[in-house]
Order: sequence, then C-alpha cells, then structure tokens
Amino acid sequence: MPHPKELPISMQSFSHIITEKCQYVDKTEYVHQLAKSRKLYFLARPRRFGKSLLISTFESLFKGKKELFKGLRIDREGVWKWESFPVILLDFNAMLHRSPRELTTVLNFALEEEAAKCQIELKTPFAATKFRSLS
Repeated sequence: MPHPKELPISMQSFSHIITEKCQYVDKTEYVHQLAKSRKLYFLARPRRFGKSLLISTFESLFKGKKELFKGLRIDREGVWKWESFPVILLDFNAMLHRSPRELTTVLNFALEEEAAKCQIELKTPFAATKFRSLS
C-alpha cells in the first residue's frame, strides 16, 4: 500500500507543494481558463481560502516552470504554451506597516526590488507611477 501524501497545511507555495510531493487538488484547468481570458479579476475570498496558493500557481505558470505541472491537467492536455514571462509579485502580507506613510515606504521598496529583478530603473518617487512603469 503506497504511503499517503502529506497534506500541505499552511503551505502557500505551489512549487513547494509540488516539489515536496504533498497532496494537491489539480485546479490547473481553472487556472488556464483564467489566464487565457485576459480579463482583470479581483480575488475576493475569505481568509485562509487559497488566494496565495492560487497566485503562486499563476507565478509558476507564467514563469514557464513546466516541470512543476507534470501530470497535471494543464500539462496533460497540452493547452499551454510554455513560455517564460516577467512576473511582478507584490506580497502585501509581508509589507509590515503601522501607518499610510510606512505603507508607502514599503510599497516603494517592494517596487524597487521588483524593478531590480527585471533590470529596470525606475525614475519616479511615486508608487503609482513606479508600478505603471514596471508593468
């Protein structure tokens, strides 16, 4: 009898769940539908309901990490062109702040970090224009 896979309790990283061979409910059919629609979506789901895992799955998909999707529906059906795209990931959970001014500071820092990863120089002090320039 095969050993049951570990449940991914408190794991929010798609790549970690897959590489650690944890239990994963294949939602890649829906991920593909959302990705190919090219619409904007607001993910309004309750706390602890899988938003971070969904975003992590999109990140792996858009970075072209085909090896993580081996055996999952999106790979089996051959419906995705495995290309790599730059991904801007802003984790507001990690942006600790106690005031609007602190939030602006950490947001600007996060945008500068993302720009550095993409080798882009941002020439504006404003977060909104930094984000626009980066995207």
